[in-house]
Amino acid sequence: MRRGKWEIIASILEALEKGGSKTRIQYNSYLNYKSFKKYFDLLLAEGFVEKSNPEYKLTEKGKRLLEKLRELNSEFQEL
Repeated sequence: MRRGKWEIIASILEALEKGGSKTRIQYNSYLNYKSFKKYFDLLLAEGFVEKSNPEYKLTEKGKRLLEKLRELNSEFQEL
């Protein structure tokens, strides 16, 4: 089953909770390079992710987005 945009973003943000290199984050979010790059670059440009040499991690803004996505997911699970 294909994942939607928000599910992909959530999987990247969840992988970022642990921090790591781009390769590790891509691997943990189960994405091919093309899809990962598209969403990761967007998250980086919008300030949800920051580089903390040599790894990447969530910003406070990224943590808030992940929390909101988790809340929405739990709401949909209750339907």
